[in-house]
Amino acid sequence: MKKKVLHIGTSGGRGGIETFILNVSSYMDKSQYDFSIVADCENAIIEEDFKKIGDVIYIPAITKNKLGYLKGIWCTIDKNKFDIVHIHKNSLSNPFPILICKIKGIKNVILHSHNTMPANGGASVLIHKIFRKVLNIFSIKRIACSKLAAEWMFGSNSNKDIVVLKNGVDTDKLKFDKIIRQRKRYELGIDYEGLAICSVGRLSEQKNTMFILKIFEEICIRKDDVHLFLIGNGPLKEKAQAYAASSKYCTQIHFLGIRQDIPNFLQGMDLFLMPSLYEGLPIAAIEAQAASLPLLISDTVDSDVKILDSTEFENLNSSAEDWAIHCLELVEKNERKDVSEKIYQSGYDLKKTALALTKLYCN
Repeated sequence: MKKKVLHIGTSGGRGGIETFILNVSSYMDKSQYDFSIVADCENAIIEEDFKKIGDVIYIPAITKNKLGYLKGIWCTIDKNKFDIVHIHKNSLSNPFPILICKIKGIKNVILHSHNTMPANGGASVLIHKIFRKVLNIFSIKRIACSKLAAEWMFGSNSNKDIVVLKNGVDTDKLKFDKIIRQRKRYELGIDYEGLAICSVGRLSEQKNTMFILKIFEEICIRKDDVHLFLIGNGPLKEKAQAYAASSKYCTQIHFLGIRQDIPNFLQGMDLFLMPSLYEGLPIAAIEAQAASLPLLISDTVDSDVKILDSTEFENLNSSAEDWAIHCLELVEKNERKDVSEKIYQSGYDLKKTALALTKLYCN
């Protein structure tokens, strides 16, 4: 008999949690599992992708309708006999899904830490720290995308068993391909000698979107024919677009929204820029490396994210000028090649992640 699995913790966009669920579910045995996904919004941008792996259950967002959100979670769990509830979290500022699962007697509850800070600071951090202590009384499975994410979610002194589940990626789709690179650069209007820089993720404070634009302007001062491609949407979209429109390099800044062709898109780029304020262990960074794309990332991110020599760190507090110089140096000294075997050996292959999660579900 198939096991019924419920995923809780997605939103309307395509961030790290959504990407993880889509990626790993596609590699799990469909004859063994029935997946359902709770989306706390009325119309998920990636609804069609979710429907390919299971049922999508819409409930109100907790930020807009707290009572409706709680009722939605309660009724979803009450009406369906789920064998496993997999709760994806950036923090414990919203502990209600865990509490409801325990009240309803769900035996197999998994809490999965995906980050090292909540999306909102202030009271969210305080609530998180309070409930982190309460969490120790619950019998649940604890997993995290990195050691830092585990420490943030469960505490540095937690005596509970914690599994670090690596954010695996599809190395077959992402491995470097010169022909795809040429086609994608032609499609995007990038000249042979042009420099293409990208950032894939929410346009948000966490991703340091405004700073990315400032770094890009410093790069343009030092090099001609440079283009910046921003993939994703988010709360800073309008502010970022307004800033870009006022820049003397406005024609070289491209907002591409949500895209379904990330593997091929990365082939056409020359550098992935990620000056994030904080991260768990970003899937986007692993995808960039799997595509053999040089990656410059802030030193606030877990050092375990580094797989290739073409990935380097820059101090988050460095100036935009320092970041720009580092970007150009990094591009200059790296050559693209097929690194799929190295990604596989590092444990970040999607097949390995799916197998590890299957074992957790079976236990």
